Amino acid sequence: MPGNEDDPKILRKFSRRAKIVKPGDIVDIEGIRVALAHEPYELKDNKPIDFALYGHNFKVIEKGLNGVLNINFILPQSKRVIRVKYPDGTNFERGYKVMREL
Repeated sequence: MPGNEDDPKILRKFSRRAKIVKPGDIVDIEGIRVALAHEPYELKDNKPIDFALYGHNFKVIEKGLNGVLNINFILPQSKRVIRVKYPDGTNFERGYKVMREL
């Protein structure tokens, strides 16, 4: 799924075998149904999923794995999630970037 600063045309050009998905799409990865979005409001509530992957804010939702809060690893066989804290300084750098853009 292209990020908010990615150009889908360039991604298609350099990733011809990869499928480009849109925010809100659901994909099946080794039997795990994953909803993908930049922000939680883009997720569709009407289809069964195992996980919802998103970020761009600190909101926590049911079945959600927020990529802003943690690095999330899903173990396919057990569907167990391992959450890893970002390295020290990551949030400082994020804040610095936001302040520069203001």
